[in-house]
Amino acid sequence: MLDKQFESYSAFSVATFEDMFGEETASRKENKLYVNTTSSYVIWNDNSRFRFERLPDPLQVSPARKMVIKDLNDDAYLDVIVSGNDYKYDISTGYYDANKGLVMISRGKEQKFDILPPSRSGLILNSMVESLLMFEGDTTYIVAGINRAKAVSFRLVKP
Repeated sequence: MLDKQFESYSAFSVATFEDMFGEETASRKENKLYVNTTSSYVIWNDNSRFRFERLPDPLQVSPARKMVIKDLNDDAYLDVIVSGNDYKYDISTGYYDANKGLVMISRGKEQKFDILPPSRSGLILNSMVESLLMFEGDTTYIVAGINRAKAVSFRLVKP
């Protein structure tokens, strides 16, 4: 709707609520939105009781679309490789492209993770990732299918 109404990001950036939705919608008093949180959470099952935990800040900045869950460091606890980004949104939201790929190393029974940013993990995904796979053999590879681009691969090196 808005992408047809505004031909550029510049035009949208100076638009008022009335410009976007019309005087009638803007004049309705019952249009109130309440946001309790905009954060994403993981839900832990602790002895049949659910516990909600806010995901770390690096996972809040862009959609986490694809994950590989695997014990990466042979400590018997599952670790997570996260990729994301989304370029499908319209002019009003722009691209969600802050996720460059994250490696989350489990702290074991604490049910917490140490986040390895791309500068430490070597995993750099600067695009919208459509698929994320792990291939194991003599050498383990992570392969990311990139939207409208060639797939990229990374060799897993254990610490």
